[in-house]
Amino acid sequence: MSALSPAATMPAITPAARSIAAIYPATREDLGGLIARCPLSLRGPARLDPFLRLVHFGPQSCRPYLAAWTCGTRPYRGIEAVSMVLAGTLTRRDRDGRCRHGAGDVQWLTAGAGMTCGETLSVASRRAEGQIEMLQLWINLPARLKTIEPSRHDVAAADLPTLPLAGDAGELRLLAGDFDGASGPVRSPCSVFLAIVHLRAGALAQLPAPSRRSVLLYLVRGELAIAGMPVEAWRLVEMNADGDRVLIEAKSEALLLFGHAERLDEPLAADGAMVMNTPAELAAAFRDFSAGRFEGGS
Repeated sequence: MSALSPAATMPAITPAARSIAAIYPATREDLGGLIARCPLSLRGPARLDPFLRLVHFGPQSCRPYLAAWTCGTRPYRGIEAVSMVLAGTLTRRDRDGRCRHGAGDVQWLTAGAGMTCGETLSVASRRAEGQIEMLQLWINLPARLKTIEPSRHDVAAADLPTLPLAGDAGELRLLAGDFDGASGPVRSPCSVFLAIVHLRAGALAQLPAPSRRSVLLYLVRGELAIAGMPVEAWRLVEMNADGDRVLIEAKSEALLLFGHAERLDEPLAADGAMVMNTPAELAAAFRDFSAGRFEGGS
């Protein structure tokens, strides 16, 4: 009797799909006349270390009550802040002056030792037909990186790799990390993977989710089924660490924010966008800000 080949004696190992731990609806935290939904915050029940906070602004018309909307300049330390414009135009003010971001554009701030930034709707977004919609995500930096040199990456929509998903399921716009042989234009010091995914109605999609990493999955619009559970728009999905991929069925055309990152498992001391590890470090951060030691703009 001949010996069996390795392929016959050792069946291929199929990666396991992650199951759902919880689904969280976004809470309304409007800013003036600007609609703001917050599915993830330091105060909320979801814990997706190192992802700290996610806010979904809009979608809404910019007239008439948003004609003069502005967000005051705030200090950032110890985190990365990622702003993704889905519709409209946003003007931001930081250490390099003013910059404008249109639909599809991304700004990735690595605040590190400290920087200030503010934002306002641009004139183009205040027209009667104007719409505004954007996402802002805060990502915690590990203790060893909290005081690195601040940096900013402004990425135009045309510079984001747009990659087709298998089976004509849709496409993935890659912000950071690697996917299907391509690399995102931003290299986070924390090796964060982040993408905006568009799925076609009826599509079955498989997204990578290494088991040692926390997964971020927020449904901007549409309807999904994940692990047999329905997921509606404006929901954050917390995944169990029991697999290395996420299987998604799109019940309708859908848009979602998807990412993953290494867990930090470090203590937090936070106030606004200042996130440190201890109260003493947080107090020192505010002293540095008051003393004008943060990089910033007017």
